[in-house]
Amino acid sequence: MELSGIQELYNHFLGMDPFWKFIIAIISGLTVFLYKAFLSMFSEEEKQYIPLEIKAGEYMGKIYAGISIYEKSNKDRSDEEKLIEKFGDCFYYLPWELKKKVELYYDNRSEYTLLTIKNKIKEYAESLKNYSEKPLGLDLVFSFLGKILKPIFPLVVGCIIFISSIINYYSFSTASSFWEKADVMFSWGVFVLAIMFFVSVLNVIIGKRWRKGLGIKIWLSIGGIILIPFIFTALHNELIPFASIVQIPLLIILFLHKNNEATHDGEKVLKPNF
Repeated sequence: MELSGIQELYNHFLGMDPFWKFIIAIISGLTVFLYKAFLSMFSEEEKQYIPLEIKAGEYMGKIYAGISIYEKSNKDRSDEEKLIEKFGDCFYYLPWELKKKVELYYDNRSEYTLLTIKNKIKEYAESLKNYSEKPLGLDLVFSFLGKILKPIFPLVVGCIIFISSIINYYSFSTASSFWEKADVMFSWGVFVLAIMFFVSVLNVIIGKRWRKGLGIKIWLSIGGIILIPFIFTALHNELIPFASIVQIPLLIILFLHKNNEATHDGEKVLKPNF
């Protein structure tokens, strides 16, 4: 039954107009090309990430050992300075949450903060992949499936944006007045922006790059940008373009937060002077 269906589909393709054959061939070729490009890009990204992860694991071990040595020492000024130097040497490879804890320790020199850092380092080190161990067969299967399926996600998103762009172009070209054209463009823009933010959040979650401590205002802004177009659609289709009135201030909030954070981090002194 399935073979006959495929044969039927193939015969239908052969009987199609040459123009549509050409279009399908172009789309198929472009899809294969993009899949290979994404697969190559993700593979290269993984190759570059592995040495950094191994390096991070090594520095985690050094910091953990440094804290353990400090805990058994006299805890005088020279011992504290050695520990601070150890933090400074390894700071670049620390995850964001741990960097904030180290910066807090620079300020308060609290034993409780130091214990928190030690526990966080232990958790982080245990979560790292051990490249010296031979992976199990099931792990290899899941790893292989993950590699071949990962490029499909951006392809699907690209197809959605591409198809929506074609629909948008058709609606724009058939619109009779300036305001109708503006309505089409704003409607398309708010949905594309929502999709881009949704994909970014999903990518952060899948890639385990979740960042704590951003604050409720930032997550509400991101959630608002994603959900507002759908909320306006549920209320009334004609309200969709007005979603941009809500999205733009939320984008400004995110931009200001990012700008302030970059300025704040640039002013941070990673190694305090004594």
